[in-house]
This record gives sequence, C-alpha cells and structure tokens, in this order.
Amino acid sequence: MFAWLGLIITLLVWSGLGLLIGRWHNRELGSISAHGSSTGGAARLFKLILVGSGLAYYWWLVGWYAPHLHLPYLFSVLLSIMVVYQLVTGLVNEPTGRRHDIHIYTAQTMALLYIPLAVLILEAPRVSTVARVIGALLLIYMINSYVIVEVMKRLKATHLIWQLLYIVAFQLLILTSAYLS
Repeated sequence: MFAWLGLIITLLVWSGLGLLIGRWHNRELGSISAHGSSTGGAARLFKLILVGSGLAYYWWLVGWYAPHLHLPYLFSVLLSIMVVYQLVTGLVNEPTGRRHDIHIYTAQTMALLYIPLAVLILEAPRVSTVARVIGALLLIYMINSYVIVEVMKRLKATHLIWQLLYIVAFQLLILTSAYLS
C-alpha cells in the first residue's frame, strides 16, 4: 500500500486542481494564488488539499520514494525546503500587503525548486530509461513554462492553466520514475 500512496495522493491533488479549472470561468481568479485567497468553501477546500496533500506527499516521498530510487540526501533537503515554502504559500495568501509579498516569494521559490528536484530524480541510479526519457520531456516543459510565465511574464490570461500543468508535469515525472523503474 505504501508504494501506491503516491498515486492516491496525486489523484487527490488532481481533484483539487480540477476544482480550480471548474472555477476558472471567473477570469479574476487567473492563478492558483487568486483561487486560494478568494472566499468560500472551494478556497478553504483548496487550502486543505494544498496543505494536507503536501504533507502526505512529503511523507511518501521521504519514506518510500527517495529510498526506492536511491535518491541523494540533497533531494530530501531540497524537498523539505520546498514543502515548507508550499505550506507558507498555502497558509499565507492575501491579495495585498506584506503577506501577499511573502506569498508570491514562497510560491515562486517553491515552483523553482521543482526543477532541481526533477534533475535529481532523473539522475537517480534506479530510474529506468523509459522514465528518464519521459521525465526529461516533462522537465523541458517545466523549464519552458516557468520561463514563459514567471520570468517573461507572458500568457497572463491563461496563467492558471500553465501553473496547473506545471504541477501535473512534476507529479507525472514522480509517478513515472516511481512506477516505471
């Protein structure tokens, strides 16, 4: 069961992302952060999914995934930093002011940390060739989308979709390396 926990958590996360897509018709909520700072039950559910799944995913990644693939200690260190940033991002989400600045910094840093984590996964000795090829393609997508959306500040009208696909790409990289290796 523990080996398949990652897939179960990923499906829960994708359900939460599906909620965001369902609410995307409101163009004022053009990013994950905007959905999290909005009011209502969906925003609270989103925060619960972000924080709860982040902690459960971390537990699975450190407890089963990293040892399974023989990932280096650096993976767990970067992952720990990334999860702290994810928790702050989920809990400190205000539309303006200093808390907004903290939220933006932690959200962008968290997203940026996905890239070295992905590289460490692809370099792991127990990752199969098939998972490495799929993972490399997903990493290329992640780098391109990060540069286009966060660095170049393009595609603001579809920012939410790019953010969601970025997360999905990282999680697919994890799943393929976990279950195809």
